[in-house]
Amino acid sequence: MKADWFDLEMEFEKWGQAGNQACFWWRDDDLEAPGPRFERLLELRRDAPLSLAVIPKMAKPQIAENIKAYEEIDIIQHGFSHRNYETAPSKKSEFGINRTCAQVNRDLSIGKEILSDIFGKQFLSVLAPPWNRIAMVHSRCLVDSGFHALSRYGNHELDCLQNINTHIDPISWKKNRAFTGAGIILENTVRTLKTKRINAEYSSPTGLLTHHKQMDEDSWKFIDQFIRALQSNPHVTLKSIREIIRLKSQND
Repeated sequence: MKADWFDLEMEFEKWGQAGNQACFWWRDDDLEAPGPRFERLLELRRDAPLSLAVIPKMAKPQIAENIKAYEEIDIIQHGFSHRNYETAPSKKSEFGINRTCAQVNRDLSIGKEILSDIFGKQFLSVLAPPWNRIAMVHSRCLVDSGFHALSRYGNHELDCLQNINTHIDPISWKKNRAFTGAGIILENTVRTLKTKRINAEYSSPTGLLTHHKQMDEDSWKFIDQFIRALQSNPHVTLKSIREIIRLKSQND
């Protein structure tokens, strides 16, 4: 059965009754350059913390001018070129088993240097791999390249560094690359929160994943309403990935 906005509010209420706030964070992928859709994203956030996953090889310095005044916007690394190196039937991946550790380490290091030069202190050493995939064999490359955290989709984790994942995506990538539907997304959100509440994982952040270049009008409208629902609820806190990393480091 699909959920609705009332179900989400009731789940938030249960978190409040337990004396906790549900922590959310927001990641948007595939940023290369400023444009109308990017401007719409900045307007929609209404001061909510936002992590922009930028493709280093495509990154235009003009992005830095657009966001330098926003303290709650962080830049994280979205691969290097967003190129698929795997062959069918393997799933797409920039850092899959077809690449050597030396190749992966080179791309990660060059990409990190590019983003650091463009964005300065707004850049964080966090990798959000394209297609949310990186082969286990390359996990050591992240540590060697100085990354502090990895962000993917779902519950995939690596033991060698912090994992700050996303769990909610408004786009149905496998079906039609369009809006999934409010009921399905809200059901997924409520289920994710309920699982964390039952397991007493109150400090575990729930991640929203968007793709501003891909979203249709229904997706934009939903995200607008979703962010408003989070910002207006006393049992919810929206944190930046920078703050989440800091809090995780303190608790480890």
